[in-house]
Amino acid sequence: MQSSVTPFGYSSESCGYCKDASNGSRTANSRASYYFSSKSLTVEVYQILVDRGWRRSGTIFYKPDVLRHCCPHYTIRLPVASFKPSKDQRKAVNHWNDHVLGESYTKEASRLYPISKEEKARFKNTFDLTREIHKTEYENVKRPPEPAHRFEVTLEPASFTLEKYELFKNYQQNVHKEKPHEISQAGFKRFLCDSPLKQTTRTVEGKEQQLGSYHQCYRLDGRLIAMGILDLLPHCVSGVYMLYHSDYEQWQFGKLSALREAALALEGGYQYYYMGYYIHSCVKMKYKGDYKTQHVLDPETYEWHPLEGEMRALLDKKPYVSMSRERRRKEMGIDGEQDDYSDYPYPTAAEAGKAVSKGVSLFELKVPGLMTAEEIEEQLDLATMPIRVGGRMAEAQDLVSWDGSELRNSKSIRGVIGRPIKNLPETITVSADASTAQIFEEIAKASRFSIHRLRVTKGSDGSPINNVRDVKVHDTGLRNKSAVDVKDLGPQISWRTVFIVEYLGPLLIHPLIYFGRSLIYGTSAPPSQLQKLTFLMCVAHFAKREFETLFVHRFSSATMPIMNIYKNSGYYWLLSGVNLAYWSYGPNSPAARPSNPLLTYLGVALFAIGEVCNYSTHLTLKNLRRPGSTERGIPKGLGFDLVTCPNYMFEAMAWIGVALVNWSLSTVLFIIVAVGQMGVWAWKKEKRYRKEFGDKYKRKRYAILPGIW
Repeated sequence: MQSSVTPFGYSSESCGYCKDASNGSRTANSRASYYFSSKSLTVEVYQILVDRGWRRSGTIFYKPDVLRHCCPHYTIRLPVASFKPSKDQRKAVNHWNDHVLGESYTKEASRLYPISKEEKARFKNTFDLTREIHKTEYENVKRPPEPAHRFEVTLEPASFTLEKYELFKNYQQNVHKEKPHEISQAGFKRFLCDSPLKQTTRTVEGKEQQLGSYHQCYRLDGRLIAMGILDLLPHCVSGVYMLYHSDYEQWQFGKLSALREAALALEGGYQYYYMGYYIHSCVKMKYKGDYKTQHVLDPETYEWHPLEGEMRALLDKKPYVSMSRERRRKEMGIDGEQDDYSDYPYPTAAEAGKAVSKGVSLFELKVPGLMTAEEIEEQLDLATMPIRVGGRMAEAQDLVSWDGSELRNSKSIRGVIGRPIKNLPETITVSADASTAQIFEEIAKASRFSIHRLRVTKGSDGSPINNVRDVKVHDTGLRNKSAVDVKDLGPQISWRTVFIVEYLGPLLIHPLIYFGRSLIYGTSAPPSQLQKLTFLMCVAHFAKREFETLFVHRFSSATMPIMNIYKNSGYYWLLSGVNLAYWSYGPNSPAARPSNPLLTYLGVALFAIGEVCNYSTHLTLKNLRRPGSTERGIPKGLGFDLVTCPNYMFEAMAWIGVALVNWSLSTVLFIIVAVGQMGVWAWKKEKRYRKEFGDKYKRKRYAILPGIW
């Protein structure tokens, strides 16, 4: 897998960890970070990044400017082999284990499964983390008797389910005091499900080690009560987020999850447990230092230093601490607690953010830990860096200059980037409760562009914003002063028009060739009964498709690029029009000769059943979506229990019926190409269903043909 990133740049914003004491509001522009997004990143690359101070939130990656941050974020890690839980941490585990097992079970189990005095003494004097963590998991509990509760912990793919979302909603409302309208499925998916890290495995010292993004789910008596979001990397278990149900707040799941994740790192051979950022000035984040001994990443040299004596003392005195800087100060004989940061211009996040927005480069800004321009030129071959341009990968050295390229050349730099949209407003104002369609309406009104030519994406992560009435602005994660990017998609044409034109071709071509046989083939012989039947079946099929286009189909998108009409029409006009008609109606066609009547009857039956059932599935899909909406649902009914897209299956059945009537290789060729294309579409739809509906959707083994594909 190749790693690719989309840089967003350096910016300053308000901080959520420190607030104005007088009014409780966030301090504006008090922190700064560099951001990029990624849809594909290997775990090896991300391991390198976290060891240089980066973290991720969904598909967004960020590296805080520690020097200018109001609440400096330090990367920390815990070497799990030497970790010894504190008394409070051990107490939390024991308290939970007692709750799960229950007093009655404990008494009865001690009678049924006695242990020696030596074992009792060892368990009392030695706290075995992995043993105590797994002790009350149902599969490890000795039975009979039954414990008071059935406790299970599973490591699952980081995918969306309603069960997980309901837990997230409860946690955000009760722990973070968010309002219901501030919480959405889209936000949950974006924050805790979406990840560019793919799930893989490798073998380490004879043991299989899982890698990628996962959800560690805690269930009590079948109910999801807590969930940890984890990134499993080559050398660490990285804790991304933890949430629990408010009903279980008393059980200290923050401690329980941290200890379990440390145990996972120990058992899985990951070596380290990363707890995210350590913020010494924030009481809510300071607890991470209680898991000893943590090591802190030096923001300037990326060395690791224990969070003990000297470092703790320095953090108590000043916000920004770099042990390598302290070492240099001592070597230079510099005394005093106040550092001289004159080598770092723009001392505050607000000043730095403003400077970058005006064109100051990061090299001029001097972010701690950033390589200098000279180091980059010396150590990296920028000329061979792969860059995605217009959907293609190219090396930087192969790119032509802007001045030497032309706008009309779609493969040139100027052609890829295009010209800016005239009259595009700098700002628009819409209510958070308004539909996303209003964003498009405001932009279209100001720019005098057709709504259908506009593509709007979030400036923060590049995710698309859809032009729909049933999604609110706040559901997309957009907030006050959020930035969006607007792109002109070029001339558009409606989907309905494209469908009408592409099906119209075969409707015209088949009669032209059928009734023009004497001119085309030079024969005066009338068409055979099988040729007549083939003609009627083909015309009936495409007439039905036109009817469905006009009166049945509801499209999720209003338009497509106008050039698509040539591609779509070429497929239907040539392959199912000219190709199928020419080879079916000629005097030398297999359909011109008598055939086995049983096969003909079978072909007609398959065609009729396929067309009727295909129409039925289209009605089912139509009824999933209200007129004018883009909502999606899980289709149920005829064929949907067998395959993902029974409409494609029944269409293939109908064409097989035509092939049994005319016995033409041209029909077989069309079936092969059509089934291949529909199969690709069907598998894409299966993936969308799985991602969008999670456990509510019954996964299909076959997308289009039962037992085959």
